[in-house]
Amino acid sequence: MLRSEDGGLTWSVAMNAQVNAVDFVDRTVGWVAGATTEGGHLFHTTNEGRSWTDEADTIAESTPLFFDVEALDRERAVAVGSENGFLHPSDFHRGPPVIVFTNNAGTAWQRSTLVGVDRGRFRDSELVSVCLTPSGHGIATGTDFTASSGSLVLLTHDAGATWTIASERFPSVLFAKVACAGDRDLWIAGGSGTLVHSPDAGASWRDDTALLPRDIWPAAITFQDPLDGWLVADRLVGDSLVTLHTTDGGQHWTEYEITGTTGLIELTVGVDFDGPNGVIVLQDLHPMSIGRSSFGVTFATRDGGETWMETVLPEGINAIWDVSLIR
Repeated sequence: MLRSEDGGLTWSVAMNAQVNAVDFVDRTVGWVAGATTEGGHLFHTTNEGRSWTDEADTIAESTPLFFDVEALDRERAVAVGSENGFLHPSDFHRGPPVIVFTNNAGTAWQRSTLVGVDRGRFRDSELVSVCLTPSGHGIATGTDFTASSGSLVLLTHDAGATWTIASERFPSVLFAKVACAGDRDLWIAGGSGTLVHSPDAGASWRDDTALLPRDIWPAAITFQDPLDGWLVADRLVGDSLVTLHTTDGGQHWTEYEITGTTGLIELTVGVDFDGPNGVIVLQDLHPMSIGRSSFGVTFATRDGGETWMETVLPEGINAIWDVSLIR
């Protein structure tokens, strides 16, 4: 885990642990989620990251693997992932999917109720992206590695305690990422340039794919409010990284090119904005390079995304998965 004190221009190591996602409520309180072959981590800080407590041990039964975390406030948070197939090497599976939640500041975490998710049918499914609105609506997405659809979509209306499967209402969105905005706006972006939006907490959905350029593959999405949002995408021709910005709730997008990446951009991209300040983190692949083929790369902007600068990382960072700007 890395920390920056200058808005993402330079970074230093804050904690040595295998982590996948981070989210902060404010400057003081945040959670970090991770996974190892021995089980997942849910690190929690209440003092600006000076010390961390792993709360995964409060979860009953075996500890799941965690790939994303969303902190709603100081008391409530959710984390998504899969049950730990590494504990059963003779019968290894990628899933089944799991969501855990806390409503007491991490004192205890418990598994959410997943309505319509048959553990046998989805035993090779995992959840990788989750978000919640302040009013408790939310969406989680993942991949079903055995189904022809490939997509797994769940909705919640009680801040993560209960989730209902809704995959059949969507096109296949491989490696989908989600974003929440305002009280009821939900977004899904993913493979093949797919973008779908719900303005009413999932009651109805609009396919906005045609509003995006045809030659991009969205890899991350974030919204500051229902109108102001960002997509980070890989341009399929030339393997360049681009950002797209909307100020009208996705009706129109302005495109900005990012220079500095020279390899193939994997779908391990994270983005966050705080006003005009933004940070993008990613894994940049160089398959034919000697010694290392994977490099962590970060970019920062101070002008709302019109220009981006590559920033400084410690040596030996192979990939960056997620980023949270502490407000």
